[in-house]
Amino acid sequence: MLIGTIIALVVVTIVGVAVYAINSIQPAGPSSTPTATSTWKMELPVQIGAYTRDPNATDSPSTQAGTTTTSATYATKGQDAVVVLMSRPQTDLKAFMDDAGMNSVSEQQLSDKSGSAQCGIDPDHNDTGCVVLQENTAVLVLALLNQSRQDLADLAQQVARQTAGQ
Repeated sequence: MLIGTIIALVVVTIVGVAVYAINSIQPAGPSSTPTATSTWKMELPVQIGAYTRDPNATDSPSTQAGTTTTSATYATKGQDAVVVLMSRPQTDLKAFMDDAGMNSVSEQQLSDKSGSAQCGIDPDHNDTGCVVLQENTAVLVLALLNQSRQDLADLAQQVARQTAGQ
């Protein structure tokens, strides 16, 4: 479990640095598509379905170059299973995945047919991740076990809706 936690922290750090780097070099300009602004707090829940995180773990969002991020590692059946990362503001999931350095990015239809996620592979650790957009907040779920893209996309949607209070 300790190794899983260390790997999760490394993955989150890499994604966070990539998002920060891209956002800091892109000029702030008007968006061509209006996006709803998130008014809900970026606080990850302690439990999401069968996944739980340590309630004592720090879940404080950090802001750099105008982008706020927060993340947590969730376990199931006593084993670290996923890392969840939220980033705001975001408007383009494909660009977010490119900025995070994810390879083999493709669209994944959500099970309830309400939309789609972008899923890809982290080249450093070969972990699969899927991201959805809730208003202007990207919610990325990275697998630490062997979860399918469908499961990750649906979990990202569940996290987004639960966190936004929907």
